[in-house]
Parts: sequence; structure tokens; C-alpha cells
Amino acid sequence: QKPPEAKRRRFFLKPIQAHKQPQPPKKHATMKFDLKPTVHLSGTGKDDVSAGVTARFDHNDLSVQVRASDQGLRGNGSLTDGLVVSARKDGHFTFAYDVGHDAPAFHFLSNARVANKDLRLKYTHEVKGKANHLQARFDVDDKTSATVGWNLHGFSAPDYRQFNLKLNYQHDDKW
Repeated sequence: QKPPEAKRRRFFLKPIQAHKQPQPPKKHATMKFDLKPTVHLSGTGKDDVSAGVTARFDHNDLSVQVRASDQGLRGNGSLTDGLVVSARKDGHFTFAYDVGHDAPAFHFLSNARVANKDLRLKYTHEVKGKANHLQARFDVDDKTSATVGWNLHGFSAPDYRQFNLKLNYQHDDKW
């Protein structure tokens, strides 16, 4: 027969173990690696074709990307020409650094709801260059989206020449 001390310990331990909450399963980090070749054709001449490669590493919602083009192999360019390194957190920001031109750029992303339309907002600031602009994109219907932008570089007063509008229509087989 068990001594009374062992019975008492068993009595107090059982209710505590019975009420223990089950632990949620551990989430595994998702990782993905992509390597894509690219070819860009802008005309019919021999200098109108360019090629490159993009390597992208995704870890959960953070993405790191390295792009290299043949720009550094043409003419008297440096091997760093055409090399861009970027980091992106989906829905929040993108930081891109053009190694060849020593030019960092920041893109801040947000969302807003105006007049029952969901707007995807993007502010871009390039430390070197003239691309400091604000953009808002929204869906007009299922197939059409519109992007409204304003270049803010050297902004001193509203100027309609700095305003741009882009419509995007995506056709499918459903008529």
C-alpha cells in the first residue's frame, strides 16, 4: 500500500494536469527562393535588347531581391551598373538601392477608404533623382483600375504638368 504522502501528491497533481490548456501547434516559417532570367526588347536595333537575372528570397512577409542586368557589360560602364538590391515588407515599405548609381529609394505603402473605394497609397522618395511622388490606385470595376499620381519633386505650388493618370484594363475570356 502507498504511503499517505504519495496519495496526497497524486490527488493535487491530477486536477492541475486535467485543466492544462493545450499548446497551439508551432508555426513554421515559410521560405522561398526564386531565380528568374529577364529579357527586355524596346526596339529593333541591337542595343534595344537587354537581359538580366533576378534572385529573390522570401521569408514570411519580408522579401529580399537582387537584380542584375547586362548594363554593366555594355560600353564603358562599371560592373555595378544595373545592380539593384531591395528589401520589401508587403503592405508596408520597399527599400531599393541602385549600386551602380549609388541611389537609394524608399517606397512607403498604405491603404485608405474614400467614398466606398479602397485606395492603395504609395509614396516614393528617391534620394538622388527626381522621383518624389504620391500615387493612389483604386479599382473602377472588376477589370479596370486607375492610378492617380502627383510628382512632388521641387513642389512649391500645384502644377497640373506634374499630375498623371493611368488606366489599366485587363481583358479576359469572359464577355
